Amino acid sequence: AVNQLGDANEVLNERAVHVMSRMSNKLTGKDFSSGSSLASTSSSYSYAVDHSALIAGDAREVDHGLSVKLQVNKLIIQATSHENLCQNYVG
Repeated sequence: AVNQLGDANEVLNERAVHVMSRMSNKLTGKDFSSGSSLASTSSSYSYAVDHSALIAGDAREVDHGLSVKLQVNKLIIQATSHENLCQNYVG
């Protein structure tokens, strides 16, 4: 029983480390980096941002993550996508 409790704590700790890492990436603008996947999104849906509408320099992916303006634009696109909105409603 004690061994099983230890295993459960290890799984919980692994999950906590993953959650903290993802939160850190979100806060630094790295969650949208080209190598990472967007959480719970279908690859068939495009998260294109109209870069022509952004001021020069705002659309760049800087060394430490996305620019604030580009990250906000991507978050707005995700928040207003029909695919993501429909997951909030049953039926």
